[in-house]
Amino acid sequence: MQVQSVVTDMFGRSPSKSVNPDEAVAIGAAIQARSFSAHLLHIINSLLSKVCSKKVSPKVVCLFLSKHLEFLCEILHIYYLFVYT
Repeated sequence: MQVQSVVTDMFGRSPSKSVNPDEAVAIGAAIQARSFSAHLLHIINSLLSKVCSKKVSPKVVCLFLSKHLEFLCEILHIYYLFVYT
């Protein structure tokens, strides 16, 4: 069964053919990346707040990222292993 007929069966109307599939995938990827980056910044801010014992400004987070990106990636890897396994 073709994808178009499945979509028609599910939604009761034909899919739009005016949308470029490559653009749709790119937009979806951009939305997902934005969502991930917001989650990542929240985690970084939480970690820095715990280390600094106070709220950290976005400028400090950016400065920290620019200087300690490799170290931060290692910490996040350990964090995700701990939380999600």
